[in-house]
Amino acid sequence: MTIGASSRFLLSRALYPGVLVAVALAAATLVPGRSEARVVASVLAPVLVGLWALEGGMPYTLAWRPTWRVFGLDVFYTLISSQLATRLTKLALVTTLAAWTASWTRPLGLWPDHWSLWAQIPLAVAVADLALYMAHRLMHDTDIGWRIHFVHHSPTKLHLFASARSHPLNVGIKLLTETGILILLGVPAEVMTVWFCLMTTNGLLQHANIDVRTGPLDLFLATPEVHRTHHDAHLGPNNFGSTTTIWDRLFGTFQSPALVPVGQVGIEGSTVPEHYLAHLGVPFRRPVIHDRIGSA
Repeated sequence: MTIGASSRFLLSRALYPGVLVAVALAAATLVPGRSEARVVASVLAPVLVGLWALEGGMPYTLAWRPTWRVFGLDVFYTLISSQLATRLTKLALVTTLAAWTASWTRPLGLWPDHWSLWAQIPLAVAVADLALYMAHRLMHDTDIGWRIHFVHHSPTKLHLFASARSHPLNVGIKLLTETGILILLGVPAEVMTVWFCLMTTNGLLQHANIDVRTGPLDLFLATPEVHRTHHDAHLGPNNFGSTTTIWDRLFGTFQSPALVPVGQVGIEGSTVPEHYLAHLGVPFRRPVIHDRIGSA
């Protein structure tokens, strides 16, 4: 599939906000009376298929098209490894936190569940993003944290399925921080479902090899252009926000993509093979350390 120049110009600018708005509306429409799993599958499946098609029609760069071996590895992460780690961590969260916290967080009014759904969603995004910002920054600023996070930065070609390439420990930390804080605050299931769909879609877009231009949205959202600088092999730690740039701007770790065009992605000097079992062992041995470790 080839997209013409004029269509590509318009689509590159409308795609990112359009997809996020469509996902939010679809999830909010479907969520009443349906299980989280049904809503997530109904919303994210067409998003995944559509973005995959667009990678072929309007790639950010041809150099990021993965080999079949890399593609297969990242699909494995997407369909099995990350899903298994997610389900196990969610089970732990539900059984150890949800029942325990429901008895005291809701009566104390720690979450404004009397607000409308559309008012609660931005608040959930900001709160979860702060929790993950802190965990993400620690994973770059500490040796053990970087060893856990190392696998996610190992791809030298960003593409849609590379978004799921994370060590199971990394997946667990991500869920424990951003999902855990929402459970502790007593966020309603409907709000968490819409938030999850938005957060996941944004993660797919951030890593997709699609030519999107986000312009002023970079001011407050962790757009694909913003997140690519985070994966640049030669830049220091920056842009830790998962969904927004609020906390990066507040804590001085924001790097404007307009000032530093993305170069080579990955980890300079990495010796970890493109093999799942090798990735599993990374946290338990000392990988190549470079300037991603250290204060931003």
